[in-house]
Amino acid sequence: MASCKLTQQYWRHFFAFILLIFSCSAVFSQRLNTTIIPKFYSVNDGLSDRLVTDIVQSRDGFIWLATYNGLNKFDGYEFVVFNDDFNNPNRISNSNIEKLLLSKDEKLLITYQNKISYFDLLDPYTHLVTKVNLSNPENGIKGIVRQISTNKKGDILVLATTQKGTFLHLYTSDNQFKTLFEIQEERKKQSVAASILQLRNGNYLLNDSEKGLRLVSASGKIIKTFYEKDFSVELSKETYPGVPVFMHEDQKGRVWLSFGQHTGVFLFSEKDNTFQIYSRLPSIQNYSQLWEDQQGNLLFAHATGNGNYPDIQNLYCLQSNGILVDFSHLVALVRVLSAFIVRIFTKPLFWASTVA
Repeated sequence: MASCKLTQQYWRHFFAFILLIFSCSAVFSQRLNTTIIPKFYSVNDGLSDRLVTDIVQSRDGFIWLATYNGLNKFDGYEFVVFNDDFNNPNRISNSNIEKLLLSKDEKLLITYQNKISYFDLLDPYTHLVTKVNLSNPENGIKGIVRQISTNKKGDILVLATTQKGTFLHLYTSDNQFKTLFEIQEERKKQSVAASILQLRNGNYLLNDSEKGLRLVSASGKIIKTFYEKDFSVELSKETYPGVPVFMHEDQKGRVWLSFGQHTGVFLFSEKDNTFQIYSRLPSIQNYSQLWEDQQGNLLFAHATGNGNYPDIQNLYCLQSNGILVDFSHLVALVRVLSAFIVRIFTKPLFWASTVA
């Protein structure tokens, strides 16, 4: 678009509180002595914080970077900062941002750290912000909100629980939601961690730190409850049910799962409704992150340590043609990888990180 200043050269940046230039081609991955020329951007260049928590690209081509100290719009030359400062014309509800998502009507959905009672919808063209309240029962939300997400179509989904059930809501418009399904069930714990992934066949994977992982139909019928024995490496009762670090359905319809505290990555088998360890990845390692590019290539990160941003030890790219490539040489550039966007892993790409 004419309004977008981003040119192809800016897809060569590696974002952190810095930006670095490199390529992830398979040839490059075998040539560890290839020169990597970095270009650094810091808070001195206008970035609002050294830690970037998430990155998305809006459909007009601009890059949006979430931080603990505001939202940054990057046009390839400069940063425009959005925060909760009363004197800032580009004001949002909070500065401590957790995640950025894109809705089907091209709005930027902004969720905040430890603020699950609302989210913002920002129009990337006009910069108008709508605050969506999740704590008002008149809006249609039942229960305590556990997750705010979007499906592949960009529908905004809100998962909530009570001690009597689990509820999935769909955002319609004007601060209103409708209930997609309700699972009536008794809970022993008042506080649970829950997350949901809508699959392309319309079903859902619903994980609950009390109830475990379940396959649920579009109407809310429980198709399958997964027990320890349903995983090829049997999980211990001390650590399962647990909280997955990622659940992801790729472009081929494969469903990937990692619990973080367990080694290896699980791949869902629809044939027998079980999760099998993906044997081509080193199974002695803990995997903390998974990303997919526009061509269906997958990048897996093995990390050590606790917290939201553990130290990256290895990177593996499973290409769409089935070839597995070790990208671990990139770990020499950065140890904490917080977020990135990418078109194709085998081309120059945007990454976000924090350098210790």
